[in-house]
Amino acid sequence: MITPEIKDRLLITLKDNLSRYDLFVDQDRFPSIDLQLIRSLVRQFEKRGFLTILETLGYGSHRIRVEVEADDFLRNGGHIIEDQIINNELLKLELEIKKLEKEISVHTYNTILTSIGTIAGAFSAAHSK
Repeated sequence: MITPEIKDRLLITLKDNLSRYDLFVDQDRFPSIDLQLIRSLVRQFEKRGFLTILETLGYGSHRIRVEVEADDFLRNGGHIIEDQIINNELLKLELEIKKLEKEISVHTYNTILTSIGTIAGAFSAAHSK
């Protein structure tokens, strides 16, 4: 399972050890992280603007450049804080819906709870990849 802690550890390591210059990311640089996980996270980091993949090499290696967006994101708490904020917002939403329980119909209440459950489940699945 990919956790916010693993994502932050990899991003911090890339940022701190590799500067803004072109670098190679492969299993040798990160022996404690599975190669498939490294590949997935590098692609995700690129989509979020944290790094640029300059070249994809054999055996899952990438030549990348770490972008300033990685600094900004980590300075604001990284994946760990992002995950906590979303979880807190979902909890607040659940509490507000429970307050409405006595004011709306049972059908409407159950529909809202089902929708929230679907959103929370989709979020959890997307962030565990």
